[in-house]
Amino acid sequence: MRGIPIGNFFSKQELFYLTHIHENRASFSSDGRTIASGADKKEGTIRIWDTTLGNFQVLLRTWGHKIGGTLSLAFSGDGRRVASGSTDSIISVWYVFSSADISLQGHDRKVTCVAFSPNGTTIVSGSADCTVRIWDAKSGAQISPSFNGQSPVLSVAFSSDALQIFSTSSLHTVVHQ
Repeated sequence: MRGIPIGNFFSKQELFYLTHIHENRASFSSDGRTIASGADKKEGTIRIWDTTLGNFQVLLRTWGHKIGGTLSLAFSGDGRRVASGSTDSIISVWYVFSSADISLQGHDRKVTCVAFSPNGTTIVSGSADCTVRIWDAKSGAQISPSFNGQSPVLSVAFSSDALQIFSTSSLHTVVHQ
C-alpha cells in the first residue's frame, strides 16, 4: 500500500508518500515544511510529517480523537496549530510542538470541514448537522450564533480579510458576512 502521494503538481513528479495505512486527509502548513495527515477510520489518528528531511516520512507527533475518525484538517497561518474535525462531532485544536490542545464542542453530528481565519484567531466549521459555526481559536468558545442550512456542510473558507465566510453544501453555496 502506497499511501497519500505528495509531489510536484506541475512536473507530475511524485516526491514521497504518507504511508500510514489509513491516511486519507492531509493539509500543508503555509511554509510547506509540515504536513498534517489523518484518517477517517475509528482510530482518529493525526500525524505531523516533516517534509524537509531526506526521507520525507518522519513522524513528529501522533494524536487522536477519543472516538471516531478525522474528516478534516487545517493548519493555522503560522503553522503552530492544527484544527481537526471528526466523526465524534468535536473539533480539536492541536498545538504542533507541545502537548496542549483544546476541544470545540457544539455540533450535533460529524464535523466535515474546518478552516482558520488568516490571522489564526478564529475557526469556522461545517457539519453534517447542517450548521456553520464560528469559534475563538484560543478559548474554544463559539463566538456567534450558528448559521443553519438545509443540508450537510461540505466546505468552509474565510475571505483573505476574514470579514466573510464561504460555505457549500449539496444544496447551496453561501457567503456569510
